[in-house]
Amino acid sequence: MNMKGRFYIPEVNQVSGPWLLSYESLETLDKLFSEVDVQLQKALEKSYKPKTKEESQKYAVITLADGHTYRTGDIKSIINYVDTHSSSPTELNIKTIKGNTENEFNLIINSNTSKEEVDFEYRIRCLDETIQQEIKTSIDKWIRENKASTALRIWSNLLIYLVWIVGFLTILISWNNLTYTYSKSENYKLELKKQAQKMIEQKNQKTNIDSTLFLLLKLESDYVPDNIKSETTLVYDKGAKKLLIVSILIFMISLIHPKTTIGGFSAGGMIAMRYVELCNEFPNKFPIQPKGVFTVDSPIDIFTIYDQLEESAKNKYSEPAVEEAVRAMGHIKNDYGIPKENVSTYAKLTAFSMNKDYCQNEQWLKNTAVRTYHDVDIAWRLKNRNQTVHLSNYEVTSELINRLLLMGNDRAEFMQTFQTGYRSNGQRHPHSWSIVNEVECVQWFKRLLIKNGS
Repeated sequence: MNMKGRFYIPEVNQVSGPWLLSYESLETLDKLFSEVDVQLQKALEKSYKPKTKEESQKYAVITLADGHTYRTGDIKSIINYVDTHSSSPTELNIKTIKGNTENEFNLIINSNTSKEEVDFEYRIRCLDETIQQEIKTSIDKWIRENKASTALRIWSNLLIYLVWIVGFLTILISWNNLTYTYSKSENYKLELKKQAQKMIEQKNQKTNIDSTLFLLLKLESDYVPDNIKSETTLVYDKGAKKLLIVSILIFMISLIHPKTTIGGFSAGGMIAMRYVELCNEFPNKFPIQPKGVFTVDSPIDIFTIYDQLEESAKNKYSEPAVEEAVRAMGHIKNDYGIPKENVSTYAKLTAFSMNKDYCQNEQWLKNTAVRTYHDVDIAWRLKNRNQTVHLSNYEVTSELINRLLLMGNDRAEFMQTFQTGYRSNGQRHPHSWSIVNEVECVQWFKRLLIKNGS
């Protein structure tokens, strides 16, 4: 009896992640995508089914963390698009249809999945079973070659549990070693050895023979008086105490996302603001949930500050301003080059950009309380630096606050003061910590944390 069997090829295939794809991996996927498109066209041409309502489309869509999407015809264009944007990609979807939905290929890679979603899924429906199997074989081969190693997948999925286990064990070990009992017997023996060494060094001086022999007997017999043997001291190990405190903090942070408010002065303020943006953009990757951020006369736009520094160095109106500009420009260029020549890099570093085409990182502050403190003393700047408002930090931060207000963030505040800036030596300078009313600022912290149930 002759029986014909049909090999079952599943339409949907899912593969667990994580998926950490390099440019080379995406380029090979792009070539494979084109090959699949050609194979589906071949299957359509071989099919004897009526070609009514035929459609043909081929596209790739990338979704970024900021919600923006970009659709194009190939993955290579996607790579170029991602390189010019600061926001990280979260999902890649490629699809090609030849004829109708019975002859299609769809692949989704998701880096920000929920419990119900998968990291990687592809679907094949083809009018020709042989071609469908060829496509599946090619895709599976690409998966094997580009999938993260087993060790990396285990590490990614179990990392938080590993942190908990290590943290708990470290706390336990530190607690057990927090104190130890110290006997005075060792001190007594050490003192005997010191006496013997002293006698040897005093070889030209007369020594008491009886006391010398008595000392020698004590050393040879490991003699320790009974009253000293019974004396012990409980000693606290400072190293173990520090380790215990640090371990408890790390363990608690890994269990909960503590709410806090952070900020900083000058460049420290920009770093704090960018950190808060990243916490809001990638909440699963950062250990805290900042409810507010403040900056104290901070240059929050790297692109603008570099232009300002360049202008100050070029016009040479003020010697202190030129010296400051040259020094700061040197630091920036030594890190990642000139900002406008490396937009994609600096767009990921800067907290804000006046030029929206570079980045719009301020969107991640839409639901966060923001304060920017400044001593707006234009006369001081004109007299001491020959600089106008155009070269101030508050021109940029006022634009930030305005954008946040337009987004509906009614907790975005421009904290203007006047002639409050003084250095610790009494020197008048608007770029100083003293422009902040620290008591009122702490009260602001407390209101934010209490309101958010911290």
